[in-house]
Amino acid sequence: MIPIRPVPKRYAWGSCDRLQSLVPAMRGVLGPLAELWYGGHPQSPSTVDIRGVEAPLDDMIRDDPDRMLGVVASHRWGPMLPYLLKVIAVRTPLSLQVHPLDFEARAGFHRENAAGVPLDARERSFRDVHGKSEMVVALDDFRASIGFAPIAMQIAALRLVDHDRACLMVWMLEGKADASPAADDAREADSRMPDAAVSWSAPARSVFRAFWVAVASDRDAGKSTDWLALLTAARERLDRRLTAGRMRDGAACSAGVAASPSFMDDVVRLMFDNAVDAARSFPDDPTVLALLMMNPVRLRPGEGAFITPGTPHAYIRGVGAEIMTNSDNVLRAGLTVKYRDVPNALRNLRPMPEPVRRPECFAGVDGVVYRPGLDEFALKLGHVSGAYADAPLDAHAFHETAGIVPPPECASRPRMLVCLSGELRCSGGTGTVVLRQGDAVFVPAADGSIVITARRNGGNAKTGGAYLLASTGL
Repeated sequence: MIPIRPVPKRYAWGSCDRLQSLVPAMRGVLGPLAELWYGGHPQSPSTVDIRGVEAPLDDMIRDDPDRMLGVVASHRWGPMLPYLLKVIAVRTPLSLQVHPLDFEARAGFHRENAAGVPLDARERSFRDVHGKSEMVVALDDFRASIGFAPIAMQIAALRLVDHDRACLMVWMLEGKADASPAADDAREADSRMPDAAVSWSAPARSVFRAFWVAVASDRDAGKSTDWLALLTAARERLDRRLTAGRMRDGAACSAGVAASPSFMDDVVRLMFDNAVDAARSFPDDPTVLALLMMNPVRLRPGEGAFITPGTPHAYIRGVGAEIMTNSDNVLRAGLTVKYRDVPNALRNLRPMPEPVRRPECFAGVDGVVYRPGLDEFALKLGHVSGAYADAPLDAHAFHETAGIVPPPECASRPRMLVCLSGELRCSGGTGTVVLRQGDAVFVPAADGSIVITARRNGGNAKTGGAYLLASTGL
């Protein structure tokens, strides 16, 4: 078990206190702190402490991959940790983005290298050759927009917005653009579709067209629009409709008549909440309209979501644990001051409306294991009981779990253990370490099984706490 120090990422959307309070070593960081990286990404590897000597984690793994990763993992992925664990704190909405597919990441990386774009350049989109899947597990209430909502909901939301761009998006979604004043826009959007579009359904093509209008159309270029005011007014109109509907439902129930369904309006209201929050940070950015096309997600502590390559998403607010394939490839389409790569975002976009994907959950008495169905990573959000136990877990973590299922054995896998609260005692074949809030260790595959328990203080008193345990999924 090797002590490890995370890499802090100071992005403008980060919280000014959440990660600083989680990790004592970060308390001196002033201003926004967005992410803590635990991993071996070549551009931002964590630092390990080997008997007082510090070294990058990726170098240590390359020196002895079979011991660090295990024979199976090192033969499968080579001398690199296949996952990257982050703890993120979102204070204001961050970019609308997609992650690349594997073959697009490889092609894009080599294309930018051939063009002489430095790896650390602002305009660099592909910083490695890996596609990117990720999973987020909420550590407190977490809000996001992920993937495309049913087309009927998209249309219902956009119709409330009094603007030509929103009207154009509705035409695209209704399949009426080819025979409308938007025909030229439809042809332009079609020219931006990737080769894979030949196999798309008509609804998927309509969604792509509408998304293109939100993020790429220059139809109203040069005009200044206060999107915050427009979206706020639209939400107020929706609220008046919801209030009137509830009054009618109340009267109907009193008369013994079944109430009218309001699920769609309630979801549309959540879509507007996310879009309005984004517009507060980016009031001049029309890409806020894209959030009215996307599933609004509310994760309670312990709930998770899985995001595949090509799925558009934007995090709105909250603290979460994020684990992903070991990649820093991000294709931003809007809602950011960073470099936008709309052409590549569109090339990788998956425009099919579908529900938000949830990882498989295996519930045990000491926490929940989340498995997205990939070999690269799995995550446990665990806790140990004692005099102090502040685990960010509640009944919501078990939302799709039938009974108590033993978590998969991960003794021969490379693991990352992060103490979220309290104090823990981690024991294994190579010794025992005590972890306090904010401490972390990398556990090589060769260390074998570990046991995480409450630490004993003087006498019989015990501490307790919560932790993250990341590993490969193999």
